[in-house]
Amino acid sequence: MTTLGGRSTRSDATKNRAHILCIAEGIFAEQGLDVPMDTIAKKAGVGAGTLYRHFPNRDALVATVVDERVGDLRQVHRTLVASEQGVSEKLGQWLEAMRSWMTSYDGLPEPLRRAWEDEETPLGVNCTEVIAMTEEFLQDAQYEGSARPDLSARDLYLANLGAAWAAAAPLADTGTSKVVATLLSSGWQVIPGN
Repeated sequence: MTTLGGRSTRSDATKNRAHILCIAEGIFAEQGLDVPMDTIAKKAGVGAGTLYRHFPNRDALVATVVDERVGDLRQVHRTLVASEQGVSEKLGQWLEAMRSWMTSYDGLPEPLRRAWEDEETPLGVNCTEVIAMTEEFLQDAQYEGSARPDLSARDLYLANLGAAWAAAAPLADTGTSKVVATLLSSGWQVIPGN
């Protein structure tokens, strides 16, 4: 009977965790990442203690929610790798997908930036994985001669992170995101004749 009770408790904890993540993702999508943890607990219908047992702090919750989005990015990576497109087109589409991931929640660029202070955190591990996927596309484009040889995957990641931050900055207007994305979409390319 104890085993059954233990299983039921584990099952309830798993359901609570999944429910909290679902609620947090919805709130983050609507309101950004600055929503108080207590608000998420209330909306999920759990006590603050339950929320903090699953996610000891905001960074842990954000990292787990963002990890779901990294799964989407992994799928884009697999699709592009299997694609018959040219390598420069693949790199361009990958960079667009990365920017989209970085702006999937209002306020996400800052936690992504902070993740570099400790690359062993869950969010830091995600960032490292995204850079590794970027490296594949960049190396192919550099080998072909369509991407600048002086660039690293980390450079492209940081440039996109800067663009994601700029799009949400107080000085930005409705056109900022598109302008910055356009600058980035050609900045990695080798210009014929130069």
